[in-house]
Order: sequence, then C-alpha cells, then structure tokens
Amino acid sequence: MIKKQLESNFQQKHSLLWRFLHLYFWLTLINVMFFWLAVGTNQIRLIEEKARAEIRQKSMGIVLMLHKQSMEKKNLLRWIKSKPEDIDKIIGEENLLVLSDTGKILHNESFSLSENKIQEIKKNAIKAIWLLDFKQKEFHAVPSLSQLSLKKVFFSPAKNKVGLFVPVHGNKRVYVFYTQLSTDLLNKEFRSLLILAVMMIVIILLLQTLLGYILYRIIVKPILSLSKVATEVEKGDYQTVQTKYKKKDEIGLLIYAFNNMVKTIKARTEKLNEMLDVLKKRDTMIQNELTMAAEVQEGILPKKVSSHLFRAAVYFRPFEKVSGDYYDIFHIAENKDMVLLADVSGHGIPAALITMLMKTEFEALAYEEKLPAEIFAEVNDRLYSTIVTDDYATAMLLQIEPNKILFSNAGMPAPILYENRTGDVRQLQVKGSLLGAFPSKENMYFHLEVPYQTGDRLFLFSDGILETGEPGSKIPKDKFKEMI
Repeated sequence: MIKKQLESNFQQKHSLLWRFLHLYFWLTLINVMFFWLAVGTNQIRLIEEKARAEIRQKSMGIVLMLHKQSMEKKNLLRWIKSKPEDIDKIIGEENLLVLSDTGKILHNESFSLSENKIQEIKKNAIKAIWLLDFKQKEFHAVPSLSQLSLKKVFFSPAKNKVGLFVPVHGNKRVYVFYTQLSTDLLNKEFRSLLILAVMMIVIILLLQTLLGYILYRIIVKPILSLSKVATEVEKGDYQTVQTKYKKKDEIGLLIYAFNNMVKTIKARTEKLNEMLDVLKKRDTMIQNELTMAAEVQEGILPKKVSSHLFRAAVYFRPFEKVSGDYYDIFHIAENKDMVLLADVSGHGIPAALITMLMKTEFEALAYEEKLPAEIFAEVNDRLYSTIVTDDYATAMLLQIEPNKILFSNAGMPAPILYENRTGDVRQLQVKGSLLGAFPSKENMYFHLEVPYQTGDRLFLFSDGILETGEPGSKIPKDKFKEMI
C-alpha cells in the first residue's frame, strides 16, 4: 500500500501536467515582473517628475509674488499678516512662518513647533539666505526636489510634506518665508498606478490562464490520454485512445499511429496466443509420449539386481524423462554374472534410442561367454557403423565370479573398491576408449582382474554424480573418494 502511494506521488510529481503547471507558473511570474519593470518603473518616474514640477511651480509662484511686493516697497511683514488673497491662492490652507535674517520668528500662522523643530527651521532659513546671496537660488526646499521620491513619501507618511524657505529683501532687511507644501499628489498618483497595475496584472493572469487552458486542451490533455492508455496497454488491456482531437497535426498523427499500433499489437498478440495454445497442446502430447517412453525405458532395466554372488543397491535418476543412462545385469551361469553401467552422450530421445541399441548388442554378446574387453570391441564396431551423429557412449562391464572380478572400462569414472578386511579404499584404474567414437583396433580395451572377499564393497557410478555439488561446480574426485 505504502509502495503504491509512493509510486503514485513520484509519478504525479514527474508527470507532464505537473511539469507543465510548474513551468507555466514561472513563465507567468516572469511575465508579470517584466511588465512591472517595463511599465511600472517608468510610470513612477513620471509621477515623481510631475510632483516635482508642481511643487517647483508653487515655489516659483510664492517667490514671484513676494518679490513683486518687495519691488512695490510694501511692508512685507504687515502685508503677510493681513492675509492677502494672493498668497492664499498659492499656498492654500498651508501654514506660514516668517523669520528675520537673524533667525527670529516674526510671524507664525498656525504652526505648532517643538524647540528642536524651531532650531532646524532657523538653520535652513539662514542657509536659504546664503544660497540667495552666493548662488542666486531664489528658494530652498527641504527635502530638495531632486531627492523627492515616491519611496520616501509613500513609505514614510509622516514626511509627506516639503518645507519651502523663500528669502526676500525688503526695507533693508531680509525676510525668510517658510511654509510646507503637501506631496499628496504623489500618493494619489501612485494609488492610481497601483490600481491600474493590479487591473493589468489581473487581466494578464486571466489571459495567461486562458492561454494555459487552450494549451492544455491542445497539447497536454491528448498526451495524458495517450499516456493513460499506454499504461493500460502495458498491462495487457489493448484499448485505443478515445478523444475528440481530430486535427491532423503532430499530436493527431501520434494518436493515429498509436491506435494503429495498438490494433496491430492486439491482432498479433491474439495470433500468438492461438499459436501458443497449439504449442501447449503439442507439448502436452510430447510430454505424454515422453512419459510413455520413460516407462518403456524403465521397463528394460532389470528388476532383480542381486544374485548369490553379490548384493546390490541401485540409485537411478536420469537428467530428463528419457535419457542415455542405462544399467543391466546378466546372469550368465551358476557362478558367473555380468554387470553393465553405460552413459550415452547427450540427453533425451536420441540418447535413449542408442541405449536400446546398446542393450540389444550387450545382451547378445554377454551370453556368448566373451571377456569384457572383447565385448567392448565388438559393441564399439557396431555402434560406430550404426550411429551417424557425433554421439558416443561410455560404459564399464564387470564379470563377477567367486572371489574375483574381471573389469573393463570404456571412458567411465574409475569405480571405487572398499576392502573390508584392511579398510583400504582404492580406485580400479584400467584404460579403454569411448564406444562408437572410433573404429576398433588392437589394444583399445583391456580388463583388470580384481580379487575380492566377503564384505568388500564396490561403487560404480557415472560422471553425473560428480555434478551434484554447488551450482556451476563439480565434486573433486579425491573428495568423492574421501566421502566413500
């Protein structure tokens, strides 16, 4: 359950839709940022310039009005105290403060000032006089108009006024007129800009959303449908993509090609399943026939494996149902038995057929009372002339008589003899060529006479027993001898 949930979360995070939304979000954000940088910053600069121009215009109006009164030799201080309409039109309801050139306050109209503020005003008044006398600047603004910005005014509402100092010569004295001009224009214009910007951003977002939905319908949705059906096809459900997308562009061609591919895979899969059913029926028949062949092969094996000369135990386990493994016991006479162990190269039916041939040959020759080496030589000739393939056989043949064994070997692992009296374990080595591999010649097969006593044990085995160790490895012969 947890694994499926993790896989689902991983697929969702790495899905095309998720990546499309993620990319589209960042593109929209970048688009909005570029819009603000391209339009908003320029509008803010224009608002600031407009506010500076308006304040400069008011300032120059006050300067010209005061200079005009000074030129007409009117008592400026008395004229100010009379509250003339001319100055009210310019500064409106703003307060007015008049200072002498020594910093003394001569007139205060509605200003409520702290001591620190009064000292600051006096310093700026003296500076305004100095700027007039030495730099011919007709007014002094605090903050200066060049420093007036929307950032300072909008984010510091307490500083949304500009202090204006106008020095004027009159009656052999210098008067400094101080008033405060409002910067509400900046706030008003910026609020209008913000409203416009929000409206534009909302419009852009709506357009971006509409465009995104159109792209989703045109590109992403058909691909998601294709991906969903591809997952079902992988599970074996051969369904086609059902979509209203009828355009003959790349996506339409992709869906068309995918549906044709699914139909082709479905048809071929059905055909393969039909062929598989036929093969299964044939395999069942072959397996039944192999079972019958195995029963036949097992039927040729001797039922009785002991005699009055010896007692025997057999472990027979072929690699396949039918194989080239074969053993036989021939009761030749009262005191003479023969034991045969054979192994044909390869597996399956060809090897089993060769064992049938070998049984016939060995059985015919064994009762002619020939020696084991002589029997091997004749069987080799008949197998070599009969087998047209590269198959061959290995075998060992023992002629058991009271107290002695005549033993011949044709390529089988050397048998192991355990002597009961001494406890010795030794291998019976004798040379001999493979059966059916080469034409017979002199000295191809030999026999060894081995005496035995009651209680001795003789182990005969094929090379298959050495292959029953760890996968990919064999049991070493010396180790197998120690196991015996």
